[in-house]
Amino acid sequence: MDWLQTNKYKQFYFYGLFVLCLVVYFKAFYFKTISWDDPEMVFNNPDVFIFNLKNFFTNYYVGNYIPITMIVHSINFMLFKDWAGGHHLINIFFHLINAWLLYKLLLSLKLNQTLVFFTVGVFLLHPLQVETVIWISELKTILMFFFFLLACTNYLKFIQTSKTVFYITCILFSTLAGLSKSYAVILPFFFIAIAYYNYKKISLKQITFIIPIFLVSLILGIVNLKSQSSDQFINYSHNYSIYQKICNAGYAIYNYLILFLKPSPLYPLYSFPKFTPTVIGIGLFVVLFIILLFIYFTVKKKYYELILTFLSVISLVLVLQFIPFGEVLYADRYMYVTIIFFSIVFFSVFKFINLFQKPIIILVLLILAFITYTQLNYWTNSKTLYTKVIKHEPNSFVALNSLGVELMLTNNDFEAEQYLQKAILANTKNYKGYYNLGLLYLKINNIKKAISQFNTVLSIKDYNKAIVARASAYYMLQDYSKAMADAERVIEKDPLNSKAYFVLGNCYNDINNLDKAFFYFDKAISINAYNSEFYLKKGIVLGKKQNFQLCLENLNKAIELNSNYGEAYYWRGVALINLKQNPCEDFKQAVKQNYPQAVNALNQYCK
Repeated sequence: MDWLQTNKYKQFYFYGLFVLCLVVYFKAFYFKTISWDDPEMVFNNPDVFIFNLKNFFTNYYVGNYIPITMIVHSINFMLFKDWAGGHHLINIFFHLINAWLLYKLLLSLKLNQTLVFFTVGVFLLHPLQVETVIWISELKTILMFFFFLLACTNYLKFIQTSKTVFYITCILFSTLAGLSKSYAVILPFFFIAIAYYNYKKISLKQITFIIPIFLVSLILGIVNLKSQSSDQFINYSHNYSIYQKICNAGYAIYNYLILFLKPSPLYPLYSFPKFTPTVIGIGLFVVLFIILLFIYFTVKKKYYELILTFLSVISLVLVLQFIPFGEVLYADRYMYVTIIFFSIVFFSVFKFINLFQKPIIILVLLILAFITYTQLNYWTNSKTLYTKVIKHEPNSFVALNSLGVELMLTNNDFEAEQYLQKAILANTKNYKGYYNLGLLYLKINNIKKAISQFNTVLSIKDYNKAIVARASAYYMLQDYSKAMADAERVIEKDPLNSKAYFVLGNCYNDINNLDKAFFYFDKAISINAYNSEFYLKKGIVLGKKQNFQLCLENLNKAIELNSNYGEAYYWRGVALINLKQNPCEDFKQAVKQNYPQAVNALNQYCK
């Protein structure tokens, strides 16, 4: 039964799905960024600020080679700056576009229109999609799937018409998908499935057409694998035996099915389980069941069911931790594409509800929309998100560490210390816990404790950030020789580490070697032109050298980058005095920002 096929209002049913999706996600425009990846990828990324096209194509970002995604992030930043709501809007927009492209593709495959309605509705509204749609850093997945669907659509047109233009556009969109996220490496298997669906067989000619796309996908996959290794996202602590990996893969698929059928509650983090008999039993059963399904559908020539099973597995295979990465066995965001095939399978299995198909489908979609609306609340900001994870997994190192950092950034230092210490207890071998605790001690001027934490980090891993942080700690103790030695050690390994140059600038400034101080501050700015503190310190050096005009220009830049920078207002006031100009507005601003030295200056010069 296809109740939509003959329904003259069917277009309005589809339009209603898109309107409902907008209503559900509307409050996301008021959400903040998440400190997982968002700052490093977008909001603290100098390449994004200046649209550094060369770096987008030659650098890795948070373990990903994603130049097209970075271009879009940069355009978004030009439009919205650091307003997170604007970036959320772009994610939601592409999610809606993806649903529309999916709708058109499924219709082109001549599928039951009621099935298409249900599948598109689940894709738009299922709570498992929240993580991908709301997390700004997951634009890479949404954008990849945009080009992915365009590639599939053009491949279908090519095999239906044999027109070369569709083959060329298919290759183009396949490449853009791969440059958005390496997940697109599975595209050739989708083309095989599309061809098989149309012809019930695969010819050598069809394989020949797919080979160039496969080679492009393979190259991009290898590049991204290298990026994962270089940025240390390959997690060797989860590099289990092949037997355990197979069991874990089956267990993950089982959990994806459970989350699809019962999407509440959902969590942003599902850690690797202990390798218990339950995990082994479920994992092996699922893997064996899938193998038997393949055999059965092949023998019985059930092409439709064979393709669905094939695509369900292929769409998950890259995230089943055969190559271990990250800290989770499975995640909501890994279902963004697979949810399509789960929806089709679910619809096909429950054909017996034909008599009540319309009310049941609409009710299911409305329930999913409601759960999604409530699930969104956990993504309001980082603190609510990490608190949610900790309630689910009290000993999650990732969540404890992340919440500790978040509390530190919001000046809840006592609570931050508690959570960071809990994180270390949860995983004594994870260097990031010690590093962040060291940063907290540095922030509250407990310098010796900070150095102790950084030393612990370096006993576990040769970590540049910890060496730079220790250099800053030595500088604060006025142990300039050790501070310089650490900074130079970092520069030797990473010549573009702006913070190491900054430490050297501070040391030379303190010992009054102004030429070298100027050189190192200038070098730091040449690497990162968006750090207000770099310009402040360079301006102070120029003031000491009696070059007050250039001093003023650098202080202006510091204030342009940080309009609440009390120290910069104070020193600009000092520069204005030396230039025989009125400093009072700057001293007032410095007092307003609670910079203590400005009070006496205001009283002295602005009575």
